[in-house]
Amino acid sequence: MWLSLALAIFVALPLAGVLLLILGLHGPRLDTLPRCARCLFETTGLAATAPCPECGADLSLSKAITIGRRRKRPLAIGLGTLLLLVPIAIFATAAAIGVNNPANNPSKPNWLLQLETHRSDARLAAAAITELTARIGTPAMSSDVAKSLLNRALAVQADQSTVWLPAWGDLVVACRQAGLCDPESYTNFVKQGVSIRTLPIHKVMAGHPFERSLEVKAPRLGTSAVPIRIDVSVTLGGIQHP
Repeated sequence: MWLSLALAIFVALPLAGVLLLILGLHGPRLDTLPRCARCLFETTGLAATAPCPECGADLSLSKAITIGRRRKRPLAIGLGTLLLLVPIAIFATAAAIGVNNPANNPSKPNWLLQLETHRSDARLAAAAITELTARIGTPAMSSDVAKSLLNRALAVQADQSTVWLPAWGDLVVACRQAGLCDPESYTNFVKQGVSIRTLPIHKVMAGHPFERSLEVKAPRLGTSAVPIRIDVSVTLGGIQHP
């Protein structure tokens, strides 16, 4: 009941606003003299083919001449404008709330989700990427759109000045699983996402064994596990040992 009442009011407000605007703009006539419809200059006594002396309008055209001036009703115009703006403001607010709610992402089109991946709010951008990732390999997303997203993910990953969202990494993995990411691109993805640093060691005496530690981090990959192979070789006494 309340929903029906709210809907009826929402529809009635702009209709009432339009009626009030018409009433305000078309008030009572102040006179019945023929006038130029553009500038309301009085055209009494002018030849039928003569232009308007005030604005130069062609008065021989249809509806170029209006009869009399009308007095506008400012109160009706103001109230009508207000009644039109209220539902527009309510609709805009509701739309903004709906767009900013990640729970509505499954019902959003791909193009809107792609726009939302550019948002400065990392939470909303990641939610949009996650929804797009779920559509990869399904009828909801073409391979061209998926490859476009893949290329963007790799470009964002390569740009160290850009904040990295792990959701981009999950998208790359999903493209690989769907057969849309070639081996070379995936290898670059892993290389760009992994940071390897050799940890310092203390001095050891000649002939004594020593350990060399590597610090491996994956700051620019996804949330899922990615297998990584590391080949290490050490040169001792001019001889390279794998």
